[in-house]
Amino acid sequence: MMFIVEAYTFRENPTCERGIVLIDAFSPSHLLYLKRRALSTYNAGVVECFSPKVSSYLLSQSSSSQEMSDIQSMTMPTSRDDCASWAADLPFEVVGVLCESDSGGIWADRMTEWLDLDGERGNNRMSARWDKHMMHKVIKDAGVKGTAKGYVCSSQGEAVARAGEMGVMDKDDERGVVYDEQTLCVVKPRRGVASDRVFKCSTLQEVAAATEAIIGSMSFGDDEVIEDCLVQEYLPGIEVAVDTVTRNGETKVVAVWDYDKRPANDAPFVNFATRLVDGTFHPASEDEELPPLNSTALPSFSLKNSANRTSSLSSLSGLPRQARYVVVRKVCDYVTSALSALEYNWGMAHTEVKVQIPQGFRKAYAKGSFPSPTVRLIEVNARQHNAEWLPLTQACLGYNKMDVCAAAYLGDAEDDDGGEGRDGPAVDFNAGEGGGEGEGDKYGHKQALTWDMVPDTPRLLSPGRIVHLSAGKEGTLRRINHLEKIRKMESVVKVEVYEDVEDGKGITKTVDIRSEKGWIHMMHDDEELVEREYKVILELMETVFEVEEGNGGEEGLGEKALNQP
Repeated sequence: MMFIVEAYTFRENPTCERGIVLIDAFSPSHLLYLKRRALSTYNAGVVECFSPKVSSYLLSQSSSSQEMSDIQSMTMPTSRDDCASWAADLPFEVVGVLCESDSGGIWADRMTEWLDLDGERGNNRMSARWDKHMMHKVIKDAGVKGTAKGYVCSSQGEAVARAGEMGVMDKDDERGVVYDEQTLCVVKPRRGVASDRVFKCSTLQEVAAATEAIIGSMSFGDDEVIEDCLVQEYLPGIEVAVDTVTRNGETKVVAVWDYDKRPANDAPFVNFATRLVDGTFHPASEDEELPPLNSTALPSFSLKNSANRTSSLSSLSGLPRQARYVVVRKVCDYVTSALSALEYNWGMAHTEVKVQIPQGFRKAYAKGSFPSPTVRLIEVNARQHNAEWLPLTQACLGYNKMDVCAAAYLGDAEDDDGGEGRDGPAVDFNAGEGGGEGEGDKYGHKQALTWDMVPDTPRLLSPGRIVHLSAGKEGTLRRINHLEKIRKMESVVKVEVYEDVEDGKGITKTVDIRSEKGWIHMMHDDEELVEREYKVILELMETVFEVEEGNGGEEGLGEKALNQP
Protein backbone atom coordinates (compact mmCIF):
# COMPACT_ATOMS: atom_id res chain seq x y z
CA MET A 1 0.00 0.00 0.00
CA MET A 2 1.14 3.51 -0.76
CA PHE A 3 -0.29 6.30 1.36
CA ILE A 4 0.53 9.99 1.25
CA VAL A 5 3.15 10.34 3.98
CA GLU A 6 4.52 13.77 4.70
CA ALA A 7 6.86 15.12 7.34
CA TYR A 8 7.95 18.73 7.38
CA THR A 9 11.26 17.89 9.01
CA PHE A 10 12.28 15.43 6.30
CA ARG A 11 13.81 18.35 4.40
CA GLU A 12 16.18 19.24 7.21
CA ASN A 13 15.92 16.41 9.69
CA PRO A 14 15.61 12.82 8.48
CA THR A 15 14.03 11.71 11.75
CA CYS A 16 10.45 12.51 12.63
CA GLU A 17 9.46 11.19 16.03
CA ARG A 18 5.67 11.32 15.87
CA GLY A 19 2.77 11.92 13.54
CA ILE A 20 -0.96 11.56 12.97
CA VAL A 21 -3.17 9.63 10.53
CA LEU A 22 -5.86 11.66 8.77
CA ILE A 23 -8.71 9.72 7.16
CA ASP A 24 -10.93 11.30 4.49
CA ALA A 25 -9.32 14.74 4.74
CA PHE A 26 -11.06 17.00 2.20
CA SER A 27 -11.86 20.38 3.74
CA PRO A 28 -9.23 23.16 3.92
CA SER A 29 -10.93 24.31 7.12
CA HIS A 30 -10.97 20.90 8.83
CA LEU A 31 -8.39 18.13 8.61
CA LEU A 32 -6.40 19.74 5.79
CA TYR A 33 -5.94 22.73 8.10
CA LEU A 34 -4.86 20.34 10.86
CA LYS A 35 -2.42 18.76 8.41
CA ARG A 36 -0.79 22.13 7.68
CA ARG A 37 -0.47 22.88 11.37
CA ALA A 38 1.01 19.47 12.14
CA LEU A 39 3.62 19.79 9.39
CA SER A 40 4.64 23.42 9.74
CA THR A 41 4.13 24.18 13.43
CA TYR A 42 4.77 20.89 15.23
CA ASN A 43 7.28 19.31 12.80
CA ALA A 44 5.11 16.21 12.93
CA GLY A 45 4.46 13.55 10.32
CA VAL A 46 1.12 13.16 8.55
CA VAL A 47 -0.38 10.13 6.81
CA GLU A 48 -3.44 10.61 4.60
CA CYS A 49 -5.75 7.80 3.54
CA PHE A 50 -9.35 7.05 2.58
CA SER A 51 -11.93 4.98 4.42
CA PRO A 52 -13.50 2.11 2.41
CA LYS A 53 -16.77 3.94 1.67
CA VAL A 54 -15.09 7.14 0.52
CA SER A 55 -12.60 5.14 -1.54
CA SER A 56 -15.45 3.23 -3.18
CA TYR A 57 -17.24 6.46 -4.07
CA LEU A 58 -14.08 8.10 -5.47
CA LEU A 59 -13.37 5.01 -7.56
CA SER A 60 -16.86 5.18 -9.03
CA GLN A 61 -16.15 8.79 -10.07
CA SER A 62 -12.60 8.26 -11.38
CA SER A 63 -11.91 8.87 -15.08
CA SER A 64 -8.56 7.16 -15.66
CA SER A 65 -6.65 4.04 -14.67
CA GLN A 66 -3.97 6.19 -13.05
CA GLU A 67 -6.56 7.96 -10.93
CA MET A 68 -8.05 4.64 -9.89
CA SER A 69 -4.60 3.35 -8.97
CA ASP A 70 -3.90 6.42 -6.85
CA ILE A 71 -7.20 6.06 -5.00
CA GLN A 72 -6.64 2.37 -4.36
CA SER A 73 -3.15 3.06 -3.04
CA MET A 74 -4.60 5.53 -0.53
CA THR A 75 -7.30 3.19 0.79
CA MET A 76 -6.66 2.41 4.44
CA PRO A 77 -5.83 -1.14 5.63
CA THR A 78 -8.97 -3.02 6.62
CA SER A 79 -7.55 -5.68 8.94
CA ARG A 80 -5.31 -5.76 11.99
CA ASP A 81 -2.54 -7.68 10.21
CA ASP A 82 -2.46 -5.33 7.22
CA CYS A 83 -2.46 -2.33 9.54
CA ALA A 84 0.46 -3.71 11.56
CA SER A 85 2.62 -4.30 8.49
CA TRP A 86 1.73 -0.88 7.10
CA ALA A 87 2.53 0.91 10.37
CA ALA A 88 5.88 -0.89 10.65
CA ASP A 89 7.05 0.96 7.53
CA LEU A 90 6.16 4.43 8.81
CA PRO A 91 9.12 6.66 9.67
CA PHE A 92 7.46 7.96 12.86
CA GLU A 93 5.30 6.89 15.78
CA VAL A 94 1.55 7.40 15.22
CA VAL A 95 0.06 9.28 18.18
CA GLY A 96 -3.45 9.79 16.86
CA VAL A 97 -5.97 8.78 14.18
CA LEU A 98 -8.59 11.35 13.13
CA CYS A 99 -11.34 11.21 10.52
CA GLU A 100 -13.26 13.99 8.82
CA SER A 101 -16.17 11.99 7.42
CA ASP A 102 -18.95 10.35 9.39
CA SER A 103 -18.74 7.25 7.22
CA GLY A 104 -15.07 6.75 8.07
CA GLY A 105 -15.31 7.43 11.79
CA ILE A 106 -15.81 3.81 12.79
CA TRP A 107 -12.80 2.87 10.64
CA ALA A 108 -10.70 5.45 12.46
CA ASP A 109 -11.67 3.76 15.73
CA ARG A 110 -10.70 0.39 14.29
CA MET A 111 -7.30 1.67 13.18
CA THR A 112 -6.79 3.19 16.62
CA GLU A 113 -7.43 -0.22 18.14
CA TRP A 114 -5.25 -2.06 15.60
CA LEU A 115 -2.36 0.31 16.35
CA ASP A 116 -2.82 -0.40 20.09
CA LEU A 117 -3.58 3.27 20.73
CA ASP A 118 -6.97 2.62 22.34
CA GLY A 119 -5.44 2.49 25.83
CA GLU A 120 -3.16 5.53 25.68
CA ARG A 121 -4.34 7.64 22.74
CA GLY A 122 -7.79 6.28 21.99
CA ASN A 123 -11.20 5.67 23.47
CA ASN A 124 -13.10 2.87 25.11
CA ARG A 125 -16.71 1.85 24.44
CA MET A 126 -16.17 2.43 20.75
CA SER A 127 -19.38 0.71 19.68
CA ALA A 128 -21.43 3.13 21.80
CA ARG A 129 -19.89 6.05 19.92
CA TRP A 130 -21.67 4.99 16.71
CA ASP A 131 -24.83 3.21 17.88
CA LYS A 132 -27.33 5.86 18.99
CA HIS A 133 -29.35 3.46 21.12
CA MET A 134 -26.33 1.99 22.88
CA MET A 135 -24.95 5.49 23.39
CA HIS A 136 -27.97 6.55 25.44
CA LYS A 137 -27.96 3.29 27.40
CA VAL A 138 -24.27 3.55 28.35
CA ILE A 139 -24.65 7.17 29.43
CA LYS A 140 -27.80 6.41 31.43
CA ASP A 141 -26.18 3.38 33.10
CA ALA A 142 -23.32 5.64 34.19
CA GLY A 143 -25.81 7.73 36.18
CA VAL A 144 -26.10 10.69 33.79
CA LYS A 145 -29.71 11.84 33.57
CA GLY A 146 -31.42 13.34 30.56
CA THR A 147 -31.06 10.56 28.01
CA ALA A 148 -33.95 9.92 25.65
CA LYS A 149 -36.23 6.90 26.00
CA GLY A 150 -35.93 4.71 22.94
CA TYR A 151 -36.62 1.25 21.59
CA VAL A 152 -34.90 -0.81 18.91
CA CYS A 153 -37.61 -2.21 16.64
CA SER A 154 -37.13 -4.84 13.97
CA SER A 155 -40.55 -4.57 12.33
CA GLN A 156 -43.17 -2.04 11.39
CA GLY A 157 -45.63 -3.50 13.86
CA GLU A 158 -43.20 -3.33 16.74
CA ALA A 159 -42.31 0.30 15.93
CA VAL A 160 -45.98 1.31 15.82
CA ALA A 161 -46.64 -0.44 19.14
CA ARG A 162 -43.71 1.29 20.85
CA ALA A 163 -44.71 4.67 19.46
CA GLY A 164 -48.22 4.09 20.79
CA GLU A 165 -46.76 3.47 24.25
CA MET A 166 -45.06 6.87 24.00
CA GLY A 167 -48.38 8.57 23.33
CA VAL A 168 -48.29 8.85 19.54
CA MET A 169 -51.82 8.38 18.25
CA ASP A 170 -53.64 7.11 15.19
CA LYS A 171 -54.49 9.94 12.80
CA ASP A 172 -58.16 8.92 12.95
CA ASP A 173 -58.30 8.94 16.74
CA GLU A 174 -61.42 10.81 17.85
CA ARG A 175 -60.64 11.33 21.52
CA GLY A 176 -59.98 15.01 20.91
CA VAL A 177 -56.46 15.06 22.29
CA VAL A 178 -54.54 18.17 21.29
CA TYR A 179 -51.38 17.30 19.37
CA ASP A 180 -48.21 18.94 20.61
CA GLU A 181 -44.57 18.09 21.17
CA GLN A 182 -45.40 15.58 23.90
CA THR A 183 -47.21 13.29 21.44
CA LEU A 184 -44.39 13.12 18.89
CA CYS A 185 -41.63 10.59 18.44
CA VAL A 186 -38.53 10.32 16.27
CA VAL A 187 -37.78 7.31 14.07
CA LYS A 188 -34.22 6.99 12.77
CA PRO A 189 -31.42 4.52 12.05
CA ARG A 190 -29.24 3.42 14.96
CA ARG A 191 -26.22 4.35 12.87
CA GLY A 192 -26.72 7.51 10.87
CA VAL A 193 -25.56 10.99 10.10
CA ALA A 194 -27.14 14.43 10.38
CA SER A 195 -30.85 14.32 9.45
CA ASP A 196 -30.53 11.47 6.96
CA ARG A 197 -33.64 9.26 7.32
CA VAL A 198 -34.58 10.95 10.59
CA PHE A 199 -38.35 11.31 10.80
CA LYS A 200 -40.40 13.34 13.28
CA CYS A 201 -43.70 11.48 13.54
CA SER A 202 -46.99 12.77 14.95
CA THR A 203 -49.18 9.80 14.01
CA LEU A 204 -48.83 6.03 14.00
CA GLN A 205 -49.23 6.06 10.23
CA GLU A 206 -46.15 8.29 9.95
CA VAL A 207 -44.25 5.90 12.22
CA ALA A 208 -45.14 2.99 9.93
CA ALA A 209 -43.99 4.91 6.84
CA ALA A 210 -40.73 5.97 8.51
CA THR A 211 -39.99 2.41 9.59
CA GLU A 212 -40.58 1.18 6.05
CA ALA A 213 -38.15 3.79 4.70
CA ILE A 214 -35.39 2.71 7.11
CA ILE A 215 -35.58 -1.07 7.50
CA GLY A 216 -34.17 -2.75 4.42
CA SER A 217 -32.19 0.30 3.28
CA MET A 218 -28.39 0.51 3.35
CA SER A 219 -26.63 1.62 6.53
CA PHE A 220 -24.37 4.65 6.55
CA GLY A 221 -20.68 3.80 6.75
CA ASP A 222 -20.62 0.02 6.27
CA ASP A 223 -23.20 -0.33 3.46
CA GLU A 224 -24.96 -3.18 5.23
CA VAL A 225 -28.71 -3.75 5.07
CA ILE A 226 -30.46 -2.13 8.03
CA GLU A 227 -32.44 -4.72 9.98
CA ASP A 228 -34.00 -2.46 12.63
CA CYS A 229 -34.69 1.15 13.55
CA LEU A 230 -34.73 3.31 16.66
CA VAL A 231 -38.03 4.70 17.90
CA GLN A 232 -37.17 7.49 20.33
CA GLU A 233 -39.10 10.06 22.29
CA TYR A 234 -39.10 13.51 20.75
CA LEU A 235 -37.34 16.05 22.94
CA PRO A 236 -38.87 19.53 23.03
CA GLY A 237 -36.76 22.55 23.87
CA ILE A 238 -33.92 24.67 22.50
CA GLU A 239 -31.37 22.74 20.45
CA VAL A 240 -27.78 23.49 21.41
CA ALA A 241 -24.57 21.99 19.99
CA VAL A 242 -21.30 21.82 21.90
CA ASP A 243 -17.90 21.37 20.25
CA THR A 244 -15.24 19.80 22.44
CA VAL A 245 -11.71 18.46 22.33
CA THR A 246 -10.67 15.84 24.87
CA ARG A 247 -7.07 15.08 25.79
CA ASN A 248 -6.30 12.16 28.07
CA GLY A 249 -9.75 12.44 29.67
CA GLU A 250 -9.69 16.24 30.12
CA THR A 251 -12.33 18.01 28.02
CA LYS A 252 -12.25 21.59 26.77
CA VAL A 253 -15.46 23.14 25.41
CA VAL A 254 -14.22 25.10 22.39
CA ALA A 255 -17.53 26.38 21.01
CA VAL A 256 -21.22 26.43 21.93
CA TRP A 257 -23.79 26.80 19.17
CA ASP A 258 -27.49 27.66 19.19
CA TYR A 259 -29.52 26.36 16.22
CA ASP A 260 -32.33 28.04 14.35
CA LYS A 261 -33.98 24.86 13.01
CA ARG A 262 -37.52 24.82 11.70
CA PRO A 263 -39.85 22.72 9.59
CA ALA A 264 -39.50 23.81 5.94
CA ASN A 265 -39.84 22.40 2.43
CA ASP A 266 -41.88 19.44 3.75
CA ALA A 267 -38.97 18.45 6.01
CA PRO A 268 -38.95 18.52 9.84
CA PHE A 269 -35.43 19.79 10.52
CA VAL A 270 -34.03 22.50 8.22
CA ASN A 271 -31.24 24.57 9.74
CA PHE A 272 -31.33 28.28 8.91
CA ALA A 273 -28.58 29.47 11.25
CA THR A 274 -25.96 28.24 13.69
CA ARG A 275 -25.14 30.93 16.26
CA LEU A 276 -22.14 31.13 18.56
CA VAL A 277 -23.09 31.41 22.23
CA ASP A 278 -20.87 32.86 24.93
CA GLY A 279 -19.65 30.14 27.28
CA THR A 280 -18.05 32.35 29.93
CA PHE A 281 -19.66 34.88 32.25
CA HIS A 282 -18.03 38.30 32.09
CA PRO A 283 -19.93 40.83 34.23
CA ALA A 284 -20.93 44.19 32.83
CA SER A 285 -19.91 45.77 36.14
CA GLU A 286 -17.84 44.81 39.20
CA ASP A 287 -20.90 43.99 41.31
CA GLU A 288 -22.85 42.03 38.68
CA GLU A 289 -23.38 38.40 39.69
CA LEU A 290 -25.08 35.37 38.18
CA PRO A 291 -28.58 34.57 39.46
CA PRO A 292 -28.63 31.45 41.64
CA LEU A 293 -30.23 28.33 40.25
CA ASN A 294 -33.46 27.40 41.97
CA SER A 295 -32.49 24.26 43.86
CA THR A 296 -36.03 22.93 43.87
CA ALA A 297 -36.22 19.88 41.65
CA LEU A 298 -38.61 20.33 38.77
CA PRO A 299 -41.33 17.75 38.19
CA SER A 300 -41.07 15.80 34.97
CA PHE A 301 -42.75 17.44 32.00
CA SER A 302 -46.32 16.25 31.60
CA LEU A 303 -49.36 17.10 29.52
CA LYS A 304 -51.47 16.86 32.65
CA ASN A 305 -49.62 19.72 34.30
CA SER A 306 -49.10 22.54 31.83
CA ALA A 307 -47.24 24.60 34.44
CA ASN A 308 -44.40 22.11 34.28
CA ARG A 309 -44.08 22.17 30.53
CA THR A 310 -41.21 23.77 28.65
CA SER A 311 -41.39 27.41 27.59
CA SER A 312 -41.91 28.38 23.96
CA LEU A 313 -38.42 29.85 23.59
CA SER A 314 -36.80 28.77 20.32
CA SER A 315 -33.26 29.99 21.07
CA LEU A 316 -31.01 30.95 23.95
CA SER A 317 -31.01 34.52 22.66
CA GLY A 318 -34.50 34.86 24.12
CA LEU A 319 -33.09 34.55 27.65
CA PRO A 320 -31.83 37.44 29.75
CA ARG A 321 -28.05 37.75 29.40
CA GLN A 322 -27.19 36.45 32.88
CA ALA A 323 -29.66 33.58 32.65
CA ARG A 324 -28.12 32.58 29.32
CA TYR A 325 -24.76 32.06 31.01
CA VAL A 326 -26.38 29.89 33.67
CA VAL A 327 -27.92 27.68 30.98
CA VAL A 328 -24.69 27.42 28.97
CA ARG A 329 -22.74 26.49 32.09
CA LYS A 330 -25.16 23.65 32.82
CA VAL A 331 -25.04 22.50 29.19
CA CYS A 332 -21.23 22.40 29.21
CA ASP A 333 -21.18 20.44 32.48
CA TYR A 334 -23.74 17.99 31.09
CA VAL A 335 -21.81 17.37 27.87
CA THR A 336 -18.58 16.81 29.78
CA SER A 337 -20.37 14.25 31.98
CA ALA A 338 -21.81 12.46 28.94
CA LEU A 339 -18.39 12.22 27.29
CA SER A 340 -16.92 10.88 30.51
CA ALA A 341 -19.66 8.25 30.69
CA LEU A 342 -18.73 7.15 27.16
CA GLU A 343 -15.09 6.92 28.32
CA TYR A 344 -14.26 9.49 25.69
CA ASN A 345 -10.59 10.11 26.37
CA TRP A 346 -9.22 11.57 23.14
CA GLY A 347 -10.41 13.57 20.20
CA MET A 348 -13.07 15.91 18.92
CA ALA A 349 -16.79 15.63 19.53
CA HIS A 350 -19.86 17.54 18.37
CA THR A 351 -22.64 16.92 20.90
CA GLU A 352 -26.26 17.98 20.45
CA VAL A 353 -28.65 18.51 23.35
CA LYS A 354 -32.05 20.01 23.99
CA VAL A 355 -32.48 22.58 26.77
CA GLN A 356 -35.89 22.66 28.43
CA ILE A 357 -36.65 25.85 30.32
CA PRO A 358 -39.86 25.84 32.40
CA GLN A 359 -42.68 28.23 31.73
CA GLY A 360 -42.70 31.11 34.19
CA PHE A 361 -38.93 31.48 34.23
CA ARG A 362 -39.18 35.25 33.70
CA LYS A 363 -41.15 35.73 36.94
CA ALA A 364 -38.65 33.62 38.87
CA TYR A 365 -35.75 35.50 37.29
CA ALA A 366 -37.33 38.83 38.26
CA LYS A 367 -37.41 37.61 41.88
CA GLY A 368 -33.67 36.91 41.84
CA SER A 369 -33.46 33.22 40.96
CA PHE A 370 -33.63 31.09 37.85
CA PRO A 371 -35.48 27.75 37.59
CA SER A 372 -32.96 25.04 36.86
CA PRO A 373 -33.12 24.10 33.16
CA THR A 374 -33.30 20.47 32.10
CA VAL A 375 -30.66 19.28 29.61
CA ARG A 376 -31.57 16.28 27.44
CA LEU A 377 -29.19 14.40 25.17
CA ILE A 378 -29.85 14.07 21.44
CA GLU A 379 -26.54 12.47 20.48
CA VAL A 380 -22.76 12.62 20.70
CA ASN A 381 -21.07 12.79 17.29
CA ALA A 382 -17.51 11.48 17.46
CA ARG A 383 -16.09 14.01 15.03
CA GLN A 384 -15.65 17.68 14.31
CA HIS A 385 -18.50 20.03 13.53
CA ASN A 386 -18.45 19.94 9.75
CA ALA A 387 -19.94 23.33 9.01
CA GLU A 388 -17.67 26.13 7.75
CA TRP A 389 -16.90 27.41 11.24
CA LEU A 390 -13.10 27.73 11.47
CA PRO A 391 -12.52 31.34 10.32
CA LEU A 392 -15.62 32.49 12.22
CA THR A 393 -14.55 30.94 15.53
CA GLN A 394 -11.01 32.22 15.03
CA ALA A 395 -12.37 35.75 14.67
CA CYS A 396 -15.07 35.51 17.36
CA LEU A 397 -13.18 33.46 19.98
CA GLY A 398 -9.50 34.04 19.13
CA TYR A 399 -8.77 30.34 18.49
CA ASN A 400 -10.34 27.37 16.78
CA LYS A 401 -11.08 23.70 17.37
CA MET A 402 -8.44 22.40 14.97
CA ASP A 403 -5.65 24.25 16.73
CA VAL A 404 -6.89 22.91 20.06
CA CYS A 405 -6.93 19.41 18.55
CA ALA A 406 -3.35 19.85 17.31
CA ALA A 407 -2.30 20.91 20.81
CA ALA A 408 -4.06 17.85 22.27
CA TYR A 409 -2.33 15.27 20.08
CA LEU A 410 0.99 16.91 19.28
CA GLY A 411 1.72 18.96 22.38
CA ASP A 412 2.90 16.66 25.17
CA ALA A 413 1.84 17.42 28.74
CA GLU A 414 5.37 18.06 29.97
CA ASP A 415 5.80 20.78 27.36
CA ASP A 416 2.58 22.66 28.08
CA ASP A 417 4.25 25.47 29.99
CA GLY A 418 3.20 28.35 27.74
CA GLY A 419 6.83 28.97 26.91
CA GLU A 420 9.17 27.91 24.13
CA GLY A 421 8.75 24.15 24.58
CA ARG A 422 7.60 21.66 21.98
CA ASP A 423 4.28 23.46 21.67
CA GLY A 424 6.09 26.66 20.71
CA PRO A 425 5.44 30.20 21.94
CA ALA A 426 2.03 31.29 23.17
CA VAL A 427 -0.50 32.44 20.61
CA ASP A 428 -2.04 35.91 20.74
CA PHE A 429 -5.78 35.23 21.17
CA ASN A 430 -6.58 38.71 19.90
CA ALA A 431 -4.44 38.56 16.75
CA GLY A 432 -6.21 39.72 13.61
CA GLU A 433 -5.81 38.56 10.05
CA GLY A 434 -2.55 40.44 9.79
CA GLY A 435 -1.17 38.73 12.87
CA GLY A 436 2.13 37.66 11.35
CA GLU A 437 3.91 36.33 8.32
CA GLY A 438 4.01 32.79 7.02
CA GLU A 439 1.76 29.77 7.52
CA GLY A 440 -1.52 30.57 9.21
CA ASP A 441 -1.83 34.29 8.40
CA LYS A 442 -5.39 33.77 7.14
CA TYR A 443 -6.47 32.67 10.59
CA GLY A 444 -4.64 35.33 12.56
CA HIS A 445 -1.58 33.45 13.82
CA LYS A 446 1.17 31.02 12.92
CA GLN A 447 2.30 29.98 16.40
CA ALA A 448 1.30 26.86 18.27
CA LEU A 449 -1.52 26.90 20.78
CA THR A 450 -0.73 25.14 24.05
CA TRP A 451 -3.35 23.00 25.76
CA ASP A 452 -3.15 24.83 29.08
CA MET A 453 -3.80 28.17 27.36
CA VAL A 454 -7.23 27.06 26.17
CA PRO A 455 -10.05 28.02 28.58
CA ASP A 456 -12.42 25.31 29.77
CA THR A 457 -15.33 27.17 28.16
CA PRO A 458 -15.18 29.73 25.32
CA ARG A 459 -15.58 33.46 25.70
CA LEU A 460 -16.99 35.46 22.81
CA LEU A 461 -14.95 38.42 21.64
CA SER A 462 -17.69 39.26 19.13
CA PRO A 463 -21.11 37.77 18.30
CA GLY A 464 -21.16 35.62 15.18
CA ARG A 465 -23.29 33.10 13.30
CA ILE A 466 -23.38 30.91 10.21
CA VAL A 467 -26.43 31.36 7.99
CA HIS A 468 -27.25 28.30 5.88
CA LEU A 469 -28.49 29.03 2.37
CA SER A 470 -31.51 26.93 1.43
CA ALA A 471 -33.64 26.43 -1.67
CA GLY A 472 -37.40 26.06 -1.36
CA LYS A 473 -38.06 24.68 -4.84
CA GLU A 474 -36.75 21.86 -7.00
CA GLY A 475 -36.07 22.12 -10.72
CA THR A 476 -33.65 24.05 -12.92
CA LEU A 477 -31.80 27.02 -11.41
CA ARG A 478 -32.32 30.09 -13.59
CA ARG A 479 -30.42 32.69 -11.56
CA ILE A 480 -29.12 33.55 -8.08
CA ASN A 481 -30.42 36.82 -6.65
CA HIS A 482 -29.61 39.26 -3.82
CA LEU A 483 -26.00 38.14 -3.14
CA GLU A 484 -24.50 41.61 -3.64
CA LYS A 485 -27.13 43.15 -1.40
CA ILE A 486 -26.32 40.59 1.29
CA ARG A 487 -22.56 41.11 0.92
CA LYS A 488 -22.99 44.85 1.53
CA MET A 489 -24.67 44.30 4.91
CA GLU A 490 -22.64 45.65 7.81
CA SER A 491 -22.47 42.37 9.73
CA VAL A 492 -21.81 40.07 6.75
CA VAL A 493 -18.14 39.13 6.35
CA LYS A 494 -18.34 36.34 3.76
CA VAL A 495 -20.87 34.71 1.42
CA GLU A 496 -20.25 31.43 -0.38
CA VAL A 497 -22.49 29.44 -2.70
CA TYR A 498 -21.37 25.86 -3.34
CA GLU A 499 -19.67 25.21 -6.68
CA ASP A 500 -22.31 22.77 -7.93
CA VAL A 501 -25.06 25.41 -7.57
CA GLU A 502 -24.96 27.02 -11.02
CA ASP A 503 -27.37 28.66 -13.42
CA GLY A 504 -28.88 26.12 -15.78
CA LYS A 505 -28.20 23.14 -13.54
CA GLY A 506 -30.66 21.08 -11.56
CA ILE A 507 -31.25 22.08 -7.96
CA THR A 508 -32.98 20.19 -5.15
CA LYS A 509 -34.99 21.53 -2.25
CA THR A 510 -33.12 21.97 1.01
CA VAL A 511 -34.48 19.35 3.40
CA ASP A 512 -31.42 18.69 5.57
CA ILE A 513 -27.80 19.65 6.07
CA ARG A 514 -26.59 17.77 3.02
CA SER A 515 -28.85 19.70 0.64
CA GLU A 516 -27.84 23.19 1.78
CA LYS A 517 -26.65 25.48 -1.02
CA GLY A 518 -24.02 27.57 0.73
CA TRP A 519 -23.37 29.72 3.77
CA ILE A 520 -22.98 33.26 5.09
CA HIS A 521 -20.72 34.36 7.94
CA MET A 522 -22.08 37.19 10.07
CA MET A 523 -20.08 38.95 12.78
CA HIS A 524 -20.37 42.32 14.51
CA ASP A 525 -19.95 43.77 18.00
CA ASP A 526 -23.57 44.94 17.87
CA GLU A 527 -25.61 41.76 18.46
CA GLU A 528 -28.88 43.56 17.73
CA LEU A 529 -27.55 44.63 14.32
CA VAL A 530 -26.64 41.03 13.52
CA GLU A 531 -30.14 39.88 14.45
CA ARG A 532 -31.83 42.60 12.38
CA GLU A 533 -29.78 41.83 9.30
CA TYR A 534 -30.32 38.10 9.80
CA LYS A 535 -34.09 38.63 9.60
CA VAL A 536 -33.63 40.55 6.34
CA ILE A 537 -31.51 37.69 4.94
CA LEU A 538 -34.26 35.20 5.82
CA GLU A 539 -36.76 37.29 3.85
CA LEU A 540 -34.40 37.51 0.88
CA MET A 541 -33.62 33.79 1.01
CA GLU A 542 -37.12 33.00 -0.24
CA THR A 543 -36.07 34.34 -3.66
CA VAL A 544 -32.28 33.92 -3.65
CA PHE A 545 -32.54 30.82 -5.84
CA GLU A 546 -34.86 31.46 -8.79
CA VAL A 547 -35.96 28.02 -9.91
CA GLU A 548 -38.00 26.72 -12.83
CA GLU A 549 -39.80 23.83 -11.21
CA GLY A 550 -39.65 20.38 -12.76
CA ASN A 551 -36.88 18.58 -14.67
CA GLY A 552 -34.41 19.23 -11.87
CA GLY A 553 -31.21 17.25 -11.63
CA GLU A 554 -30.26 15.11 -8.69
CA GLU A 555 -27.34 16.07 -6.50
CA GLY A 556 -24.55 13.48 -6.47
CA LEU A 557 -22.84 12.02 -3.42
CA GLY A 558 -19.97 14.48 -3.37
CA GLU A 559 -17.70 15.62 -0.60
CA LYS A 560 -20.48 17.55 1.13
CA ALA A 561 -22.61 14.40 1.32
CA LEU A 562 -19.73 12.41 2.75
CA ASN A 563 -18.83 14.95 5.42
CA GLN A 564 -21.66 16.09 7.62
CA PRO A 565 -22.04 18.94 10.11
